[in-house]
Amino acid sequence: MAYEGKIESYNPVAVRIGQNTIHAPEHDTWCNVKCVECGEEFSLGPNRNLGSRRTPQECVKQFVGILENEHAKGEVHLNAYDLG
Repeated sequence: MAYEGKIESYNPVAVRIGQNTIHAPEHDTWCNVKCVECGEEFSLGPNRNLGSRRTPQECVKQFVGILENEHAKGEVHLNAYDLG
């Protein structure tokens, strides 16, 4: 699959599953997170080489809050998020 771009970060990232715009080749996957409002799914994980000082649970909590906030504001979800 050809992507238009990639997200490069030392932080954990979340990338929407099923889109072909952005990918995160330097990141592993801890888990998938599903938005409870719309059902969109995202793959969440740390930088493959650096890991993360934060736990997967902390990052999931942060990311779920971002998704909820976007729905509260009427915004659409992005294809990728830097969770730094």
